[in-house]
Amino acid sequence: MTNSLIIFLFCFSGISCLSQDLKSFQEQGVYGYKLGDSVVITPQYNYAKDFYKGNGVVCLNKKVGVIDRKNNIVLPIKYYKVYILNDSLYKVRNEGEYYWDDIYGVVGKNDRLILPLHFKSINLLKDKLLVSKRKFGKINKGRYSVSYNSTQVHGIYDLSGDVILEPEFSSFKKLGQDTLLVGKDSHYALVKTDGSFITDLKYTAFGEYYFNKAKIRVDNLYGFIDKKGFEVIKPQFKLISPFYIKQFTVFWKENGKVGFLNSKGEIIFESDDIGLMYPHLNVAATIKNKKWGLIDLQGKVLIPFEHTTFIREFEGIIGFKKDSKWAVFDSAGKQLTDYRFDSLSVFQNEESPDHSFYKLKSSIYPQSLGFVKESNQYGVIDSNGKFVIPLNDSKQIVFKLLDEIKIKE
Repeated sequence: MTNSLIIFLFCFSGISCLSQDLKSFQEQGVYGYKLGDSVVITPQYNYAKDFYKGNGVVCLNKKVGVIDRKNNIVLPIKYYKVYILNDSLYKVRNEGEYYWDDIYGVVGKNDRLILPLHFKSINLLKDKLLVSKRKFGKINKGRYSVSYNSTQVHGIYDLSGDVILEPEFSSFKKLGQDTLLVGKDSHYALVKTDGSFITDLKYTAFGEYYFNKAKIRVDNLYGFIDKKGFEVIKPQFKLISPFYIKQFTVFWKENGKVGFLNSKGEIIFESDDIGLMYPHLNVAATIKNKKWGLIDLQGKVLIPFEHTTFIREFEGIIGFKKDSKWAVFDSAGKQLTDYRFDSLSVFQNEESPDHSFYKLKSSIYPQSLGFVKESNQYGVIDSNGKFVIPLNDSKQIVFKLLDEIKIKE
């Protein structure tokens, strides 16, 4: 073997060893560290966690600190808990007098104080420290109990402990690696973690993002904003649903008109004498003169307004009830069954303002199914109105057969 090859293998082996962090092990009730099968730090601690980022958290006499690979004390063993943030910063905690005490702080190596121990929570986001703490109102100490009023506020510090945003915001929500949604005095804004505001603190409501659009409210009007802070649809609607599907949503104007809006903010249909449910499969259940029907996105009536109620399953069964009987239709309005069923219920997410059916269905069944009752018999149909389980006098037999067609994990 040549000298160069020996040197290469030695260096490669050294790199591999150095890249492995020490693992804790227990022997006779005390803990130490190994690298592979070799003991590097002899057992001497009451507890020890595996090394992380070149640091090992150890416990001795009910106190916690940090050591390096040579068993040198990096952080004094004096804290209640220690969490490693990176190779030189540690979130530390001490026990408080009361369970609500804010007792987290950040220190560096050799116990150099970065943030004092009076925060409720501290989290590292890239190179910033996101913090929260409580602002207490009146604290009442009784003989056997203590009561208090408090609010939680949030802020940002850099890794040196210098403030970027004072802890004065009532809410913080992470939207990306360097973007936050912040709230203060019932108003919201988008902020970079460097403290720069992407938007003004002007939104009185700020919803969840779907397809890079969040519903916003300015004063009493709703619109949409993207994650870069651009108002892709200006606030102009009295009410509007989020873009649960990418292409369309439904709106209500102050003048009483309702309709469909596409993702560009263009109104593709509106009317002042109907009520609309959320569109999917490019159609929507619609009510007019207290009767239900189905229309497409251009307002064309597919199923006439002559039904007392309806049921829709996300991208599945569509049923309408008339004269106490149910019939099944497709999304083009074609009637697939007679008005024959006394009852109809579905096994997926029914269409409802209260259901989050923007989530793609994750069903235990391979397709959309409906449980039906007809003349005191029971069965199961699919979205085409075809029987998957024929009518049977016994409900128990139907459910037993239904259990057999579940998707097996």
